[in-house]
Amino acid sequence: MGESNFTQLKITESIGKEKIKVIPDILITGGSGDQNGALSGLLGLRLMEEVGKKAESVSSKSTKEENQ
Repeated sequence: MGESNFTQLKITESIGKEKIKVIPDILITGGSGDQNGALSGLLGLRLMEEVGKKAESVSSKSTKEENQ
């Protein structure tokens, strides 16, 4: 095994072991004649943030109810 291959193997092992994210959750592209590709992507990102906040709120609320 060459030095380059060994390095690639160790990097790949580290990515797997540490669960490093290498693929983005959101990919913003244009395409299919849509002129609002970037805008649609940003709106989608904002929607994901809001859904995440709501999920955290519901989760913390149910945890408080369980502890009472």
